[in-house]
Amino acid sequence: MKKCPKCGGDHDKKGKFCSRSCANSRTWSEEDKKKKSKIAKNSEKVQLANRDKNKIDKLSKLAKKQNEKGNTNWSKLHTKEVINKIKKTKKIKREIWLKSIDRANKIEYRKACKFNFSLNEYPNEFNFQLIEEYGWYKAKNRGDNPNGVSRDHRYSISEGFKNNVDPYYIRHPANCKLMNHSINNKKDRKSSITLDELKNRVKEWDNKYGPLA
Repeated sequence: MKKCPKCGGDHDKKGKFCSRSCANSRTWSEEDKKKKSKIAKNSEKVQLANRDKNKIDKLSKLAKKQNEKGNTNWSKLHTKEVINKIKKTKKIKREIWLKSIDRANKIEYRKACKFNFSLNEYPNEFNFQLIEEYGWYKAKNRGDNPNGVSRDHRYSISEGFKNNVDPYYIRHPANCKLMNHSINNKKDRKSSITLDELKNRVKEWDNKYGPLA
């Protein structure tokens, strides 16, 4: 048998206290109060994160509709319209909805900048020997070839979004380079060519092969 630290009664329960009322009426130490406060703050952060995710999903759908309408002004994608829409649905802090707009636009921009052409269409433009030597990059859960080859954006998607570049240039074959994925990772968001160089490369490519569909 154990003694309840609150009422002094004997009990054989797993916890320190004999009942819920004794446990709830306990005197909390400063350390316990800090723990409870931290848990409450973390819970609030989770709720804000979930709310933010829901707004991002809504904004992504709105951005996609604007994309279908032919609006390529990515970095300022109907900002006022989006903000007004958020204000009508829920009142949120300024920094939250600004981040939501920025993230929603980035998600849609990144999708629009993905390479969607076949390398075999341009057999003389890429180093296929690199693929023969190392194979394609594969993550651990999809074949595990970390030293394989991946496609690199010479002018990065991040720079493209920052400078409001039409996705046509970023996803263009003239902006693609084959390299080992490990080197590509080290390059990160940096560009290996300037925007002017990219536009000249695209112009020469389109003159040679015709513009992309």
